Amino acid sequence: MKLSLSLILASLFIFSCGKPNSKPEVQQEAISADDYQFSINQKPSKRKTIRTDKYWYTDEYYRGDISLYLYDDGKVYYELENLGSGEGEWKYADDKITLKASFSFIDMEFELFLTERNPDKFYLKFTDSKGTQVKEVKLKQ
Repeated sequence: MKLSLSLILASLFIFSCGKPNSKPEVQQEAISADDYQFSINQKPSKRKTIRTDKYWYTDEYYRGDISLYLYDDGKVYYELENLGSGEGEWKYADDKITLKASFSFIDMEFELFLTERNPDKFYLKFTDSKGTQVKEVKLKQ
């Protein structure tokens, strides 16, 4: 009986562990604030025009699309599909843009950065209920 129970528990342990998530680690590239200027709307956020302003977006997030509009007054307007929209602030530091906003009862923080493996690829990093997420983003102009 003890042997059977031990075998069952050992089998459950082995099969529940499985393979670890083999997502490749995305490395940040050291770049200057000027390298991000092309993606910032050259006007204050109070003059935003969502239909024509440029924005970063990803459609790879399981909860829906994420859109981020950056303005030269340090403000960001965000749209989270299925969740809503709002405003926050952004700043450049440590070779990346950090975006902070409050949504409902949650404080959100995103990092927008360039990778060294491909200088044409920008990524958005954030944490949600499933852990740290890193999603490729594209600029819509």
